Amino acid sequence: MALSLALAALSGCSVVNPLNPDVDMQATGSVAGAPATPAKTALPAGLDAEDRHRALGALGVALDPQGNGAAVRWDNPVTKARGLVTPVGFAYPENGLICRKFSARFETATGAKSRAGAACRDKNAVWTLSEIHKGA
Repeated sequence: MALSLALAALSGCSVVNPLNPDVDMQATGSVAGAPATPAKTALPAGLDAEDRHRALGALGVALDPQGNGAAVRWDNPVTKARGLVTPVGFAYPENGLICRKFSARFETATGAKSRAGAACRDKNAVWTLSEIHKGA
């Protein structure tokens, strides 16, 4: 089941994040805000709203099946948080969507954390996290 909470748009892509219930839901651009859904697993502690925006923007770029399949780095010079999103394997179809697995590493003032999961993109290029769990 795909969870929804619209967040980041980057280079014509957007990412839906069910993992942060305190995100500003003001709709901007062409992506409408969706109702918040309780998270099964939150992104690591220590990420502020801008950190999450940057991390999810990197996720959308990294998972793009038209991209080169390389890992995408992000950072926030204000908070000093940074991370890396790495696509795992190739994109695959699932229930009419294009999906791809990923791993992510986050470095914040509270330490380094990892997450892994999958996200799916709909026909409007909106990515939705379909699974996420703590990485090794």
